[in-house]
Amino acid sequence: MLCALQVEAVFIYGDAQTSDSDRSAVFVRLHDGALVKGKPAYGQQRQLRLHVSNPKTFEEKVREIEREMGIPVHHTLPIIYRGTK
Repeated sequence: MLCALQVEAVFIYGDAQTSDSDRSAVFVRLHDGALVKGKPAYGQQRQLRLHVSNPKTFEEKVREIEREMGIPVHHTLPIIYRGTK
């Protein structure tokens, strides 16, 4: 789990309308010095990769967590869709 303000941006590669039949790759770019397993991350260590079944559901969950944390809309994470499979 990452702490608030450690993530710089989220990139989703795959179809934004994907159902659970396909999986999309998600790359999370961290800020320089973000803590990963208790150690600061720099360079290539700043990127995490995961797979999601439904990109829209993933984005909705991120937004829900941001609302619960009280993060103002103008400070929410950029979630960028990059093409389709």
